[in-house]
Amino acid sequence: MGLTLRPMTRQDVPEVLELWNADYVHDQLSSRRLERVVFNDPHHDEDGALVAGEDGRIVGFVCCVAPVPAVGWVGPVGFLKALCATGYEPGEPADCLLAAAERFTAARGKGAVHVIEYAGGGHFFPGIDLRYEDKVGFFRRNGYEQTGEIHDVALDLTDFSPSPWAEEAQQKAAEDGIEIVAYDPAMLDMFRELVAAIKMRQWFREGWERRYSSKRHTFVAIQGDRMLGYADYRPNPERGSFGTTAVLPELRGRGIGSCLLTACMLALKEA
Repeated sequence: MGLTLRPMTRQDVPEVLELWNADYVHDQLSSRRLERVVFNDPHHDEDGALVAGEDGRIVGFVCCVAPVPAVGWVGPVGFLKALCATGYEPGEPADCLLAAAERFTAARGKGAVHVIEYAGGGHFFPGIDLRYEDKVGFFRRNGYEQTGEIHDVALDLTDFSPSPWAEEAQQKAAEDGIEIVAYDPAMLDMFRELVAAIKMRQWFREGWERRYSSKRHTFVAIQGDRMLGYADYRPNPERGSFGTTAVLPELRGRGIGSCLLTACMLALKEA
């Protein structure tokens, strides 16, 4: 029996997870994260999330999206979020999956494919670690250019305290009458105005208000009756995370974002 491709379903998660964690030893995933990244992405398209089968078993997986352009964001670009396979040599499953991903993005009107430079609403996979020589070589063999490197950043919160720059930003914000406070659902109307102004539609798809209609892990910058910025954070059990975050375009560069980040870091440390 030859190689076959079909859309990935939630029932495939255990087998795909086993394949991924055997292939990407430096980037282990949980089933919960795998499902969220693949199926909960607002740009999810079943034609872009495929599994490759051979002799009754899954031998590869690819996840690709073709986002609708938003003002100031992406244009005619598709994103290959993830690809794993039992083999990356010519004629092996990875070749077939990559070709399918490229056909998918072309069919959606995209003229280029970026590998992993994608962060739509947090629905992303880690980048290609340079220690994965087989994967780096695979993409180079298929004509992909390494145009830059993206590295995660992390902070040990054990003895965290605001930097002198952050303290200066906090002082300036206070002098300007800007308060950094926990988000409250009563602020939803102000938040709507902020969302309209920052024009990041990929973060705030239709129905986004439901997420902000109850208490959540979010800090906002308020000046009078106007919301200037916001920042989300997640106090996960072992390691917290930060984002999404934005400040009104005309007020960026004044330290408001630093104040929001600092507030989130202190809350994560306390948690």
